[in-house]
Amino acid sequence: MVERRESGKRLAGLGSLVLAWTFFDGLILGVPILLVTTAIGLPLIVFAIGAVVWAVVNLGVCGWIEREWDAWIVGTRFETKLEKFRTKDRVQRPIEWIAHGSPILFALAAILTSAGETIALHRLIAGRSARRSRFLGACLGPALFWSALFAGFGFVVHQTM
Repeated sequence: MVERRESGKRLAGLGSLVLAWTFFDGLILGVPILLVTTAIGLPLIVFAIGAVVWAVVNLGVCGWIEREWDAWIVGTRFETKLEKFRTKDRVQRPIEWIAHGSPILFALAAILTSAGETIALHRLIAGRSARRSRFLGACLGPALFWSALFAGFGFVVHQTM
């Protein structure tokens, strides 16, 4: 019983970290990329390091969401409501787009939201894990785009100082 309680606490703790990263990745890593680039003025180096760190964290977060989804959703009332929602005629086409769209569009969705949100939204709507190419697109797209944007803006600020 104690082991199960510890496991639940660990799951909740990791879930909180995943949630924080999913919604605040730009603050957690984007702002430091901006500040470091502004301070030292080496945008390519900061971009490369930032993109790698961002992608690795996205891979971990999205992998965690995929692994732990069933523990959080399966068997709950929320799952029952999702199943009812998925069977309605008016949502079949959007479900097809999300479930079978290209990895590039999936990456674009992750840039506009976040990698974690995109993977979770896919699980919510499609009811299954994303294909590997889409999973990688969701993890790498935002890492490259936002790291480049923050490093580029930091470089512009560095040049004007």
